[in-house]
Amino acid sequence: MVKAAITIGGASAGWVRACVLLLLAEAPAHGYELLTDLEGFGAHCVDTGTLYRVLRRTELDGFTTSCWQPATSGPARRIYSLTTLGKEALEDLVIDLDRTQELTGLYVARARRMGASLANG
Repeated sequence: MVKAAITIGGASAGWVRACVLLLLAEAPAHGYELLTDLEGFGAHCVDTGTLYRVLRRTELDGFTTSCWQPATSGPARRIYSLTTLGKEALEDLVIDLDRTQELTGLYVARARRMGASLANG
């Protein structure tokens, strides 16, 4: 079986960015918390370097802000929050993903209609 080179939810920086914006819309969070929560979106193989590059980029784009928060035990943590601009970007992402879902559904339905002809090449 040959696998197509399409990754949905894996370590794609675009997918991580979309998920991070959604998670931060729900509540401010620190990096490790975000890394753990990303698993719920199928992003099991995201490494910390990828996550922090995405977070840095969202800050540079004005979508998030961060500040150091003292911890009750251990070192201080950088807490990330969504900005108003980030909320607008998230709304745009939802529209784009909704359209992508619609188009993906059309694609899958068309491929399934082909049925056995896919297997027979």
